[in-house]
Amino acid sequence: MAYVLVNKDGTSDAKVGDLVVTGGGIYEKTAAGSKFISGLDVVIDKAKSGSYGDVLSAFSLLSNKGAVSDTPVAAVETVTPTSVDDNGIVSVAVDGYDPNDYAVATSSSSAGISNIVGYVVLGLVGIALLDRFMNKR
Repeated sequence: MAYVLVNKDGTSDAKVGDLVVTGGGIYEKTAAGSKFISGLDVVIDKAKSGSYGDVLSAFSLLSNKGAVSDTPVAAVETVTPTSVDDNGIVSVAVDGYDPNDYAVATSSSSAGISNIVGYVVLGLVGIALLDRFMNKR
């Protein structure tokens, strides 16, 4: 698999399995044609770009007959340090990341009906055992 930059005329020399970078997004070349993978917003601030220059600069590829690069392009994250503790460990905030989006909701309510019934049964068993030992029958 390689990244192939589309030519200015919209053609490319991509083989099956290659990823073709166009102004409209990133497409995977398949035997039946192509399928959409993602927009350009992972690399530049726009989902689509009408500018061939934007695509060239974002992917740092040469426009020489659909130049090929085997190195995948990763999005650059903006990280801002928020605090440093006594051990020198830095806490950071990543732009676009909200940890609350990934929080797992748990419901551990101790006031549920099954817990109340359980405590009542446990209390009755305790009273029965206490009565048995106190009366020694």
